[in-house]
Amino acid sequence: MTSEPLLNRLRDASTPTEEQKARIRQVMQRTISGNPLFDRAIQDVTPDAAQQSLLWGRILRKIDSPAVSGIFDQIRTMLTPAAGGKIDIRQRLVPARVSSSYRISKWVAAFVLVLVALRASPALFLPRTEAESFVVVIPTQGTVMLSSHGLWQPLTGEVRVYEGMQLRTAQGEATLIFHDDGTVRLGPDTIVTVHDVSNRPEPALAGPTLSLSEGRIWVQGLLPHHLRGITVATTGGNVVVHGGSVSVSHGESTQVRIWDRLAMVDSNGTGTTLVAGEQVQLGKDDELRVRAIEDAEFTDTWVTQNLKRDAVHQREVSQLQQERRAAEAGILPGNPLYTMKRVAERVDVLFTLDHESRVQKKLDQASARLNEAAAVVAGGHSGTTLLAEYTQALLEVSGTGSDSVTQFLVRQEVAENTAEFAAALPDDEHYVLKRAVLEASALLPGEMVDQADVQGVILVDALDVLQTAIESGDTKQAEESYAVIEPYLLTMEDAGDLKPDIRKEVLSLLSSAAEKIQESGTGAETELAVELSPFLPVPQKPAHVPMTESQIMTLIEQIVERIFLYDQPRSRWNQLQHELAQLEGHPDEGTILRHLYHALPENGLAKYVRTAIQELREERSGI
Repeated sequence: MTSEPLLNRLRDASTPTEEQKARIRQVMQRTISGNPLFDRAIQDVTPDAAQQSLLWGRILRKIDSPAVSGIFDQIRTMLTPAAGGKIDIRQRLVPARVSSSYRISKWVAAFVLVLVALRASPALFLPRTEAESFVVVIPTQGTVMLSSHGLWQPLTGEVRVYEGMQLRTAQGEATLIFHDDGTVRLGPDTIVTVHDVSNRPEPALAGPTLSLSEGRIWVQGLLPHHLRGITVATTGGNVVVHGGSVSVSHGESTQVRIWDRLAMVDSNGTGTTLVAGEQVQLGKDDELRVRAIEDAEFTDTWVTQNLKRDAVHQREVSQLQQERRAAEAGILPGNPLYTMKRVAERVDVLFTLDHESRVQKKLDQASARLNEAAAVVAGGHSGTTLLAEYTQALLEVSGTGSDSVTQFLVRQEVAENTAEFAAALPDDEHYVLKRAVLEASALLPGEMVDQADVQGVILVDALDVLQTAIESGDTKQAEESYAVIEPYLLTMEDAGDLKPDIRKEVLSLLSSAAEKIQESGTGAETELAVELSPFLPVPQKPAHVPMTESQIMTLIEQIVERIFLYDQPRSRWNQLQHELAQLEGHPDEGTILRHLYHALPENGLAKYVRTAIQELREERSGI
């Protein structure tokens, strides 16, 4: 009770008088009036008649929609008292006269609250999960050492890797996991230095991903070709891996072997693409000499073990990527709040004035449809409608403007989405998401996405699964994979739209699949064998062994004997012409002709042999 007078005095002292209020209003009016900054602010926050009409129309249509009306009906039912309670409420409430100005203020306040709720609702309806990812190293066997700032210490478990860290295995082994982009497995007695730990498709640092100082590593890539790959630097050159399995050994020279898919190799300024089954030595000389990997090397324990690990890891990453997308979906179609979610998205874009932010929000909403499709597919349903909405939203954004900002944001969105599903294969249930992303990107206007890359990814994926299905005897999967590649077979011999590197990989996979089908020779694969027979590898001719001196002299004696069986000069000349025709194309043709020249009379038939020698020289010199 004693504090009330004090509070009253404080309240009276802090409340301005009417005269003070009038003076404050005059000062504010003089400050605002004629000030361009305030005038512009007033114009920006005041919608014109057309915008007000458009806004009210959208709100009324959404309110009148069945889904929203149903929500209001539920709220009305909850707030409506029972029949017996209405009389008691009427008796307790005393009606009061409310002025018209108060009613207007009430409705304006309610309208503002609705807008604020709709503006904030994307944060309520759309979960924003940030899946933080690191590069980690896991010791898998024996002793593994890690050096940071020159201090070596043993690894006892999984450790996060930073730029500049070195790893060394004695008799042990270790595995580096680069986000979802791939893995690098270290064999015994190996030293590597990690240079780049950023995630794709984030901007890359200048330089390689890691460098190999000694030993051997196994690299598995899970990246599409339009993103930067995993780059291994050695003293002999660089190896870039996007998708596939590659081993790199470094000793006196650097040996690169491709076990699956392909890799790009650069040594001494000379670059080339290697496909599965090929190998090359780096640093030996300026010329890259590509050789075939011996069949026996494919049965090596190091190779078979890592290929099995690669298959398991790719499946795990693919499943993780799909689950991550599904977890970000939030409210799904069929939920009573889904309509409110879509209304909130539109209002959010409507009240975004900045161009870049507006484009980014539209792309985020397109990505939301993709997330919803991932969740729907995971539930065993078709996400066709949502995937169509994703494609349409992407096309609408890319078609609204050709400015560099829009193009950059669309490219970035497409790169992120393709990277998110890069590990998926056609026999995964959610491959439909990867294919939808690729096909949508191929429809973008201009040169935002190269359609050759999209076509190549789909074709290579189908061929990869086709080979696996043939090896495992899965006839149904082999037929489904063949149905995907069949439209491309007629044009495969031509250059087509495929890039040279991808075309080389596709032809290599077709050749390998044709071999595996021919070797199986059972079931439906025999039908595929007929279709793929043109892609069977051409049998290599055995290397020519030059004739010995005694072999050549024996042959010359036989030729001379056949010529001089005849007594007439004309008959001898005819026989000589026949012998020369038989020697055309022989690997030792030049050597045989020289010996034959000296074996025949100089002023007789020898002059015709001399003419044949001269013609052979001109042919081989290109004259």
